[in-house]
Amino acid sequence: MVIGNQSGIKRRERKRLLIGLCFISPWLLGFLLFQFYPILSSFYYSLTDYNLFSDPKWVGVENYSTLILDDKVWLSLYNTVFMTVFGLIPQLAFALGIALLLNRDIKGQSIYRTIYFLPTLVPAVAASLLWMWLLNAQYGLINELLGYLGLPQPNWLLDPSFTKPWLIMMGFWGTGTTTIMYLASLQEVPKMYYEAADIDGANAWQKFRHITFP
Repeated sequence: MVIGNQSGIKRRERKRLLIGLCFISPWLLGFLLFQFYPILSSFYYSLTDYNLFSDPKWVGVENYSTLILDDKVWLSLYNTVFMTVFGLIPQLAFALGIALLLNRDIKGQSIYRTIYFLPTLVPAVAASLLWMWLLNAQYGLINELLGYLGLPQPNWLLDPSFTKPWLIMMGFWGTGTTTIMYLASLQEVPKMYYEAADIDGANAWQKFRHITFP
């Protein structure tokens, strides 16, 4: 009798697995065709001397040796690390802070959520043109305001001292999607945890540290 029940459970598990695979099969197919295969082919071509007009010739790790000796590669790695540490991490923290504010039970909550998410819906091309206009050294709105106040008017888009900081600032424009993801997670935290913390006399930081963030 136990063996019969086990075989029935296995059949149900296989059926559920098959149904699950059917549901995710479009994503799996897209991943294999448009992500996994290009990754493998890119790795293969990186080990060859290849262009669009000739067949690939095997060169091994020669291309990687050339990369290591190229100063521009190390500069690009430095810029990537810089943008990650001073750009991505603060943007994630900012999105979490906004999500915590939007998770509060206040009047007009849906309106505030919409306002913070709207910039994400702006097409990337339109947002780029908008920022290029705002930061233009000659007729940009920001420099116009700085000139009106008698302050220096830097070349935001071409001066290396200002380029990366303003790229980071522009990144905050698109944190709406991350904010919504954080907000959805925050709403899944059971309210009884906070009620128990209130009974124990926990303050706001302790509740965030030991309940919300984990």
